[in-house]
Amino acid sequence: MLTSSCGDPSIAEAMARANDQLERWQLDGAIHSYRQVLAAELANADANHNLGMALLRARRAPEAVEFLRRALDLRPGWDSAQLMLGMALEEIGDTVGAGGALRSAAAGALGNAALALHADALGPSVFDGEQAIDSYLDELDAALDRHLDESTERIAGLDSSELLNSNARPPFVLGYLGRDLGTVLEKWASVFAPRFAGRPEPIEPMAGDRRRVGWVVTPAHEGTFIVDRLPLLKRFDADELDVMIFAGAGPSAARIREAAAGSVRVIECEPAIDEMAASVRAAACHVAVFWECGTDTLNYFLPFERLAPIQALDWGTPHTSGLPVMDHYLSSAELEPVDADDHYCEQLVRFDTVPAFLERRDRSSELFSRSDLGLSDDRHLYVCGQNPLKLHPSFDGVIADIVRRDPSADIVLFNKTPGHASAVQRRMENTIPDAVKRVRWADTSDHRVYTSLLSSADVCLDAPHYSGMNISYETFHLGTPVVCVRSSFMRGRYTAALADRMELPSLVADDLASLGSTAVALADADVNQSLRSALAERSDSLFENQRAVDAFTEFLTAVERP
Repeated sequence: MLTSSCGDPSIAEAMARANDQLERWQLDGAIHSYRQVLAAELANADANHNLGMALLRARRAPEAVEFLRRALDLRPGWDSAQLMLGMALEEIGDTVGAGGALRSAAAGALGNAALALHADALGPSVFDGEQAIDSYLDELDAALDRHLDESTERIAGLDSSELLNSNARPPFVLGYLGRDLGTVLEKWASVFAPRFAGRPEPIEPMAGDRRRVGWVVTPAHEGTFIVDRLPLLKRFDADELDVMIFAGAGPSAARIREAAAGSVRVIECEPAIDEMAASVRAAACHVAVFWECGTDTLNYFLPFERLAPIQALDWGTPHTSGLPVMDHYLSSAELEPVDADDHYCEQLVRFDTVPAFLERRDRSSELFSRSDLGLSDDRHLYVCGQNPLKLHPSFDGVIADIVRRDPSADIVLFNKTPGHASAVQRRMENTIPDAVKRVRWADTSDHRVYTSLLSSADVCLDAPHYSGMNISYETFHLGTPVVCVRSSFMRGRYTAALADRMELPSLVADDLASLGSTAVALADADVNQSLRSALAERSDSLFENQRAVDAFTEFLTAVERP
């Protein structure tokens, strides 16, 4: 996908350096180098294209759009630029524009069955209501049926780079819809299974070896891994488990290695399907644990390669993978409903504790006051710190109920992705026009503002259907009550499990219809102060959970090949 055609030797040298940095995922360096090229030659189509790709990989999609559009202006009809532009527009929530760009790419020289499925599966990033969700899922199901009937041979013939560049992982919005995902994700996997038929068996570990366990972490996902899983891995007993982390070569692996501080081996892998699969296979692990599956194309397709005799999915992806080659899903009896086995294609592992070992972080010295944030001290402040994508249409009714019950309510939502926040705002203007006037969107790019809003809130609101994880730990540790509800699936039950651990049942509403009234009750001054006192005493129990270390150790040392 990288391109380069420069006549000036100095520009050609700068382009070569930038391209090398991009191939190695040295994204900051690549972005800087491409900008240097463009400072000398703004009309360099290749530099605009490749800078757009680098920004997209760095999760700076709004910036990427500008350069990819310029590349297309300079070279109309360019398939690769159309593909990158489609992915960038999809990332910022412009699925109409994304669909047009991706279909153009699919019709051109880059066209393949995987890319065509990606284009066919595009839907809204923010839905207007339950009917819109139902319509999208029906259309997606029909598209999958078409591709199962028509695309088997064409999928089987794709090389790994075509797969990777197609971005043909399941649509990222599925997890936010509050629905059982088993059928659609298994069907999606069935479309691609022929591509991986006949793969060799994984290398068998030597008899008597310590259990070798490898966590697979793909580039741009190391941040959550470092916070959510690395502290637990650092506490495994080396006499029982030989643990390694497979990470993308370059900055991704460097960040993990620095955080691991020598406690866990980090193995750098080229971030491509064949190369990363070969690195993991060569280690002859007993168990390969995938931190996430489906959050990018690489971590979606790697498990199809069967990298170890036993493969497990960690809760970095809080729902089933749908993959027939994923043997176990690692979860907890504290998180799962009684019928949870029906929600997974994997064998569900129910640890006896929430499977996390998070470390405390003192934020007290970083906090702004309400007045610093432009907020009133004599109003009730309700804050939902979740990504706007998590704000299901049913959340609108929760906001309306709070505003109608509490005349002094102010609602603050987090503008983490402006395109998605704008879509939620437009929806609320239609669904709750009387209440939306009390909703403010906060720019939380400054983490100090983010933390201060969580601390300043009278009550924080969990997102129904896809609850907070890290943010719930942090908010409880700051001493702010988080009101939540238990949904039908694990991904909507995490905050409630933390409330259970602290024995604070008043934080958990009986159902979604009573979530707003429960929040208003908790904003009462006396009730709120009592809860804050309880959180000050009990929130430490959520952190540094040795039971999670023990549960993982027991599973990893005992699990046998299916």
